[in-house]
Amino acid sequence: MRQADRRKLMRRMVQLAFELKSELEAGRLDNFGAILDENWRLKAQLASGITDPQIDDWYQRAMRNGAKGGKLLGAGNGGFLMFFAPQERHADIKNSLAELEPVEFRFDRNGSQIVFYQPQ
Repeated sequence: MRQADRRKLMRRMVQLAFELKSELEAGRLDNFGAILDENWRLKAQLASGITDPQIDDWYQRAMRNGAKGGKLLGAGNGGFLMFFAPQERHADIKNSLAELEPVEFRFDRNGSQIVFYQPQ
């Protein structure tokens, strides 16, 4: 990818981050999933190691089952896929990704905290 194209993608990703911030601050979640999804697609274009066929498959299965968008979080071989979806579609998404361990979360206004998670 040409450097100019890479910069264009990154500028759009920065713009999306500000859009997402504005949406959250205004208490609007209507565009949250679409912004996550666009960012996912842009980020995947930046480098070949950002995603792989398995992660792409999980992402597409979640989207087909009601997710509005998603994001890959954390480090390789130990990260998370976060999806945004209407509550009534959560079970469908979990069922479509049965081989993965679901971790529920909620937004918190307390800031950074140390969290320990150990699957049973």
